[in-house]
Amino acid sequence: MTCEATQPDVRSAAQQLAACVEHGRPMLREFHSAAYEAAFRACMLELPPVLDALHETKAQTDLPQEDVLRAACAGALDVLAQGWTAGGRRVSARRRMEDKLVIAALLVPAVRKQADPLAEPLAQALHAVWMERYPKDPFLLGTYEDISGGFRPKNRLCFITTAVCRSEGKPDDCPELTAFRRYRDEWLARQPGGREQIARYYRVAPVLVTLIGLTEDADAFYAGLRGRYLAPCLRHIEAGEPEACRAVYTDMVETLCARYGVC
Repeated sequence: MTCEATQPDVRSAAQQLAACVEHGRPMLREFHSAAYEAAFRACMLELPPVLDALHETKAQTDLPQEDVLRAACAGALDVLAQGWTAGGRRVSARRRMEDKLVIAALLVPAVRKQADPLAEPLAQALHAVWMERYPKDPFLLGTYEDISGGFRPKNRLCFITTAVCRSEGKPDDCPELTAFRRYRDEWLARQPGGREQIARYYRVAPVLVTLIGLTEDADAFYAGLRGRYLAPCLRHIEAGEPEACRAVYTDMVETLCARYGVC
């Protein structure tokens, strides 16, 4: 086997993959339906040259297809990682999390939407390389339909509290959810700004639940939400302290919106 066969040149594909992520970052500043659709269309247009470069490299080497794709994905993550390191550990972790969101919510769905035989293997390779490097920071292989569906809250059971309870195996009519719904309908909806707050929650919660499911260890993440926010909220409801519950729940929603860029 020749030297060229053992060292496929995937630099062009790697750089273009990394560029797709970099170009998708502005979407996170205002993650809403119009921003996502515009970013998705742009990413779809950027990907054919990437796949063309991979086909060309694959034709020039005797290496298995998986090795070529993994090399390109590793190269792309190397390029992105260079931008994570400046600014200290906290800044680095934040930048990596943001790029993970772009990869999971934008790049992977756009790759999987391509009509190309390398598209799905490329998505699988990107996921595999990421998980090998960052096993404690996982994401799942999602689709365009997964993300775009989150902007259409046709199922109003897709709320954060419901998702937390479902992750723990609790039914939809459990006492906890019943208490939160009664609080929403019998107190919050009657307060100044209450209906507007509920309407905003209806709009952002399905997107947040979708992103949590794609980009987090969901069960562990929901357990953290329970301890930090939902358990105190429930205690305030039971103690007859509705304003305190509202403050904690509002803090949770705003913190999640800031984390994922949802507005």
